[in-house]
Amino acid sequence: MNFHGYPLGSRSNNLCQDIPPKSPTAIMSALMTTAKLIMTINGQELSLNSGSGQLDPTRVAHPSLVFNMSLPSYIRYLCKEGYNSTIIALLIGGKPHFKCFDYPLTKGSNGLNCPSMHLQLHVDDKSFKGVHHRIVTQVGYGISTHKVVMHAPKGDDIKVILNMLVFNKRHEQRNFTVEIQGKLTGHSPSTMVAMLEWNDTKHTAQVPILVYRLTVAIF
Repeated sequence: MNFHGYPLGSRSNNLCQDIPPKSPTAIMSALMTTAKLIMTINGQELSLNSGSGQLDPTRVAHPSLVFNMSLPSYIRYLCKEGYNSTIIALLIGGKPHFKCFDYPLTKGSNGLNCPSMHLQLHVDDKSFKGVHHRIVTQVGYGISTHKVVMHAPKGDDIKVILNMLVFNKRHEQRNFTVEIQGKLTGHSPSTMVAMLEWNDTKHTAQVPILVYRLTVAIF
């Protein structure tokens, strides 16, 4: 997230007070899904260091959908990544009072319910495929219908299993799944960026998708 040009003092606190629900992950989600995407500056590729983009103080106070996460979600993700209970306790604070087998492993290529998706490929990979599962919460008012709009490079196949989300009330949740696959050649760029948007005609929730291929082998 790039905050250049916007002071983050009391103004940022006021923005956070306007975002429902007021959990840290919901606030992070609102900042990311309403940001202005920055792809390049003076021809320089920025997809790996600009994050979701530049903070938009007008849009962030009125998000349509948020991606929320709980502490067990983080624990399941860390267990899936191979961390043991002692290391996880150091990361989250407190004594190790849990075991990974008590937490079902997260599904999909990236187990965190965050408003971004990525695949990291090895230098010699010839193709890629990933599945991402997400849960969104409607934080607007009344009935709303969100349709998906996909912006993807030619040749990449990105499929949203559920291309419409219908909400009947505020704070209602819906699930969706995104499948990403494609083939690589010697001329394929090391970084491929796509954008998934949920649009209800009044609001847009943006979800950046990044496929990154290492340029050197890591042993």
